[in-house]
Amino acid sequence: MSDRRVVFDFEIDFSNGGGLQGQDFRLDIDGDGIDDDALADYIVRDLRLLMVGSVRIRNKRIIQEAHKRIIQEAHKRIIQEAHKRIIQEAHKRIA
Repeated sequence: MSDRRVVFDFEIDFSNGGGLQGQDFRLDIDGDGIDDDALADYIVRDLRLLMVGSVRIRNKRIIQEAHKRIIQEAHKRIIQEAHKRIIQEAHKRIA
C-alpha cells in the first residue's frame, strides 16, 4: 500500500471566541481515505487544541505522497538522546 496524505482547508471556531484557519494543510493518513468527522478530530488532536467549538473541512483531496512524520520509536529515541546530552552538559557545568 502506498503512503497517502490528505490535503484540505479548514476553519476552527473556539468556544471562548476566536478561530483558526488553514489552507492546503496536509496530514498523513492510513488507508485510502478519511471522512470529514474523523479528519476534524485528527486536526484538533494533532494541533493539541482546546475549547474547540466547531470545525469545518473544505476542499479535501487524497494524494499519494510519502508520509512526513518520524516513526514513533525513532522520535522517542531522538528525544531520549537529546535529554541525555542536556543532562550531561548540565553536569559538566556543575562540576
